[in-house]
Amino acid sequence: MTLQVHDELLFDAPPTEVEEVTALVKHEMESVITLSIPIVAEVGQGPNWRDAN
Repeated sequence: MTLQVHDELLFDAPPTEVEEVTALVKHEMESVITLSIPIVAEVGQGPNWRDAN
């Protein structure tokens, strides 16, 4: 993890590992605790923070 700003996390990863890191982070963020309503983590990727969708 490179940066945390409020509720956003920024990770840097080699292009060959982006899919694996994305899946891992999304899974961990959504399953950290069990609540009566689901926790949904949105994931974007891009060459920089502004362009990550």
